[in-house]
Amino acid sequence: MPEICFFNGKQIPFNDLKFRDFQRLRIADSLFESMIAINNEIPLLKYHLERLLHSCKYLQLDFPTINFEDQIKKLLEINKLYNKARIRITVFRTEGKLYTPNNSKSSILIEAEEYKKELFEKLNEIAIYSENKKPLTIYSLLKSGNALHYILAKQFAMSKNVEEVLLMNPNAEIIEGASNNVFFIHEKKIYTPSTSTGCVNGVFKKFLTTEIIKDITYASCLEPDLENFDEIFLTNAVGMIQPVLFFGNKKYSTEITETIIKDVKNKLNL
Repeated sequence: MPEICFFNGKQIPFNDLKFRDFQRLRIADSLFESMIAINNEIPLLKYHLERLLHSCKYLQLDFPTINFEDQIKKLLEINKLYNKARIRITVFRTEGKLYTPNNSKSSILIEAEEYKKELFEKLNEIAIYSENKKPLTIYSLLKSGNALHYILAKQFAMSKNVEEVLLMNPNAEIIEGASNNVFFIHEKKIYTPSTSTGCVNGVFKKFLTTEIIKDITYASCLEPDLENFDEIFLTNAVGMIQPVLFFGNKKYSTEITETIIKDVKNKLNL
């Protein structure tokens, strides 16, 4: 059975999509949300929709008028995804020519596929990607279709044989991973960069700082600081929390991170 997706009000085989259906993706006139579904539930859906609504306002895109939960659950059933699934919602401008948008009318594509990895997987080693600094603009916090910086960062990670890299802004502040937000722990205090540093406004980060971690300090750090932290963990809305074990020769503990993971599992009934 071919993979079924939701596109502008219809459930159709993904392979039936035509290039003309989403030409505006060529110039990244788009936003997206990636999320996890577990046992037919989407635990962080409200946070994703809040961010998507905010992001649509930034790009002057009409917010889709559909019941997201119903449509996602229909896709899960049609595609027989009963355990864990990765959901991607893409919203993009429907009309425009080259760099000129015609209006704010939007199209929506929802995809669902099996998620085969384990949640809360540890990352053995991370590195720093400093060759290209992530631009610091009012759009830096968005999950936009322009992923070039993250692609280059992932290429660098592969060349160094590490699982993830940390990115810098033009001020050489460490702000996030190539596909994650980042948290640091020092002497039992938990720190994370604020969106003012240029990091993505992460959904799982928002969930953690709203419902799990009550005492959080928003602060940036520089590369030498990584040697002083006791723990580092990365977060995203699909893999959730990933404790980091090594940065070069520096070995990190996971004690407090494991406690946070336990609290997340209890909160989300995992």
